[in-house]
Amino acid sequence: MVSPVNYCSSCGHLSPPDWEECHHCGDDFEGETVWSESRLTDYYERIEAGYGRYLVLGYLSTFVVPVLTFVLATVVYRLAPGIQLLWGGTLLLGVAGAIGGLSLALGSWAILDGEDLLLGGEPTLPRTILSGLLLLVVLTVILLIISIIPAVNALVGVALVFYALATPWFVYKTYKRTKVDRATAVDSLLADDVRDQDVRNTALAVLAATPEGDVTPADRDVLQDHLDSRLRLAVPLVRAETFLEAATVTHRDAPEAAKRELVERVIEIGETLRSEREYEDAVAVFDAADGLRQGIDLDDYPEEIEDNRRQIATAVIADRVGSLDRLQKRTLQAGEALADDGEFEQSMACYRSAELLAAALDRDDEVDEITQRRSRLETEMTVSRFEESVDELFDLLRSAERAVDAGQYETAIQRFRTIDDRLAPSAPDEHEESHRELTDRLDSGLATAARQRLLGLLPESPTPFERELLAELLPAPIGDRLDSIYDGTLDEGRYPELLDEDWLGTAERATELVERYRRVRDRIEAATAPSEPYLDRLDEIVRSAEQSPDDAVRSGELFAAVLERLDRLAADDPDQSIVEWADAVRTALRHRESLREGSELKRVRTLVDSMDTVEEYQSAFPSLSIDAIVDEMRERIEDGVPLAPEAFSAEFDRIDRLVEQEIETLTGELAAFVEEWRRHPAVDAREWRRAIEEARESGDPDPVLEPYRRMQQMQGSMWSRDELYQFSWEAFEHLVANLYEQKGYETTVTAGSRDLGVDVWAENGVERIAIQVKQFAEGNTVGREVIQKLESTIARGDADRVVIVTSSSFATTAERYAANSSAVELIDGDGLVADLTRYNVPSSGLE
Repeated sequence: MVSPVNYCSSCGHLSPPDWEECHHCGDDFEGETVWSESRLTDYYERIEAGYGRYLVLGYLSTFVVPVLTFVLATVVYRLAPGIQLLWGGTLLLGVAGAIGGLSLALGSWAILDGEDLLLGGEPTLPRTILSGLLLLVVLTVILLIISIIPAVNALVGVALVFYALATPWFVYKTYKRTKVDRATAVDSLLADDVRDQDVRNTALAVLAATPEGDVTPADRDVLQDHLDSRLRLAVPLVRAETFLEAATVTHRDAPEAAKRELVERVIEIGETLRSEREYEDAVAVFDAADGLRQGIDLDDYPEEIEDNRRQIATAVIADRVGSLDRLQKRTLQAGEALADDGEFEQSMACYRSAELLAAALDRDDEVDEITQRRSRLETEMTVSRFEESVDELFDLLRSAERAVDAGQYETAIQRFRTIDDRLAPSAPDEHEESHRELTDRLDSGLATAARQRLLGLLPESPTPFERELLAELLPAPIGDRLDSIYDGTLDEGRYPELLDEDWLGTAERATELVERYRRVRDRIEAATAPSEPYLDRLDEIVRSAEQSPDDAVRSGELFAAVLERLDRLAADDPDQSIVEWADAVRTALRHRESLREGSELKRVRTLVDSMDTVEEYQSAFPSLSIDAIVDEMRERIEDGVPLAPEAFSAEFDRIDRLVEQEIETLTGELAAFVEEWRRHPAVDAREWRRAIEEARESGDPDPVLEPYRRMQQMQGSMWSRDELYQFSWEAFEHLVANLYEQKGYETTVTAGSRDLGVDVWAENGVERIAIQVKQFAEGNTVGREVIQKLESTIARGDADRVVIVTSSSFATTAERYAANSSAVELIDGDGLVADLTRYNVPSSGLE
């Protein structure tokens, strides 16, 4: 018989039952034994199919192969004496020993794998073969080395014979060890030292899964034997989840006597539990007995089982009634003791509990008595509580009144409510005056704080229209009393009931909506003059019954946005056609009934936004007949055409075509100019080509407007480096002075005074610049020393920064020096030509 496997508490691994130490970590076992639960249901089939097969095959190989090799070696010995005997016999015996070693390795590893299988593993044949081959190589080398000695050959042969003869005994012992039956395995799982209920369920599940024809008497006996054991072990077995199913499977076809014995034992266990007052376990056992009786087709014992159930129910009821009676008496005694100690709250709780228990026991007299005690106790509580708290309540009242005076209305309301919760409805005669004063001041203060709290949430000084809007938005209890709240004529007692948190949240949202409406009015007043017609129109939009208040105010915001946009559009465009068009739209907004919904106003805003582009085109291309098209659009608006972009798509298309033609003309002229003057310092050929390409691709003239303006400005004064050398040095200084005058400076040429090298002074009220002019021939460079000398004007405070202008170029040292100072600017010949051209400086009269 195979007992439960050993469990190692150190590493958690399982080992075969006859091992004294863990096969994994080597620790000694501490006596705890369990089964690998996940492998129990197919335990015995896998042992015989896997473990036994590998052992038997391994040992048979160690028996057959050595015998055959020994016989073969004997034949060679007789047929080949002499040298042939020595080497041939040695070789064959070595091979025979090596093959025997391989067989032995296969058998040994099969044993180990079989034991792993017992623990839930799987045989690993590849590992077995690899280990056997390694052993084969080692043994072959050893045997070939020692086999040159004939005596060793003989000893090896004799050893192989004895090993082969002993192999059947090994096979028998191992195979016998692997024979395990179901009853034995279940018996091991239900042993006394196995305390895990899940293990019991698994063992019983093995029996329950037994095919109907495979049930044996041993299966029935193992279940009966464990039921007949001590009560402590039998009860968990009966209460196991799979007990009923296992017992039904094993005893359905059992003899009548076996069925009766099983059911009687279960009933006996239940009666024992009942006598020991273990009612819950007893009920479960009798339920199992009844189910078992029906499952195995046994008609006897139903009355006996039902009688035991009735006895259990009667005993349980009696116990519970007795418990309730004792509890009721102890609770009443505790209430009296607490009342004597002045613990009124706890005493009242005990009296309530005792009253409920007395009612549950149908003791009406005791219920009435306890009710009277509670009434007397409540009176004592009222008197005691008021006497203890009257000074504290007055202090809290004064604190709440100070909070009202400080404008802290929410804090005041909380304190007033605390007083209200703690103030009893009445007081003893000796405290009646104090109680009346507290009540009057509480009502007045709470009403004041509540009114101010409401007024703080509502808009200040609303107009009649705003009140009308608020009344629609606020909850009815506040909206219906809105005029009384603002006028202060509402009864004081009504204010506290209006302080519902949900209502106050609604009031905050309503106020926010009214504030939005007020901001819309301010925007309209700023964007229109006179504003009254547009404000009246706003009220019509907000009052619209077809929209919710929030949507209506949102429509009003759209209305204001359109008016603001129209105002900016007319102010930005000096052309009268746009101004008249904006007036026509304003007129339509005031009078058209359809323009009250948010969706329609969105379309109007889109139309006005589209006119932005038209206004830009008009400013950019005053020669185009865009104003005539705008006049046509105005006339159509006056005729009642809808204010939507799609209604004027034809006009917008005409404007786009005119602009496209103009863009093509502008870009063509600009491209020709760039091609001609692409190398001129004042022409940024790359940037202008990019602007031309962008304008042509997008149809937007903005990219080329500034380059085109600069082209027109420069066309009359395209300076070159050669022209700079045609001036005398005096005229060259005046030329630089003229350039800075075009830049917005007032200039002074120093003539011959030579103030620290300054040739021209330039100032514009913000800064003063010291300018030195060097008319050098091409190839002559200006050095760093010129800059250093001129910088002294900054050090003296005469200049904010300095500029050196030359017709040639600067030395590298000068450029590096100037790069480290923000107060130094260098203008070489190309830079001067570019500035003269950009600022359209004339050359006449300066030579």
